[in-house]
Amino acid sequence: MEMIDGAHELRLHACTMSPIDTPKVAGEPVRINLASGSDLKPTHWNLDVVAWPGYAEPDIYWDATADRIPFKSASVDEVLAGYLLLHVMPNYRP
Repeated sequence: MEMIDGAHELRLHACTMSPIDTPKVAGEPVRINLASGSDLKPTHWNLDVVAWPGYAEPDIYWDATADRIPFKSASVDEVLAGYLLLHVMPNYRP
């Protein structure tokens, strides 16, 4: 897999960056993994508020409670949000 612009080494902060519209891996769809936690995906832009102990850092530091998702409108082909939903559901009240 060819990384775009050294994407694997990028440590961006969502609140200070321009929107992204390129895939992390050349020739692949644009994929994002919101609140990635310890489930970092090599083919996805991994976004989380912190780096989890014992795991690599997310590609983009992103606070779901304060930051916009840093991708151009209609530019993302796949969204994973499994860990994000873990944080939302405990606060859900019907």
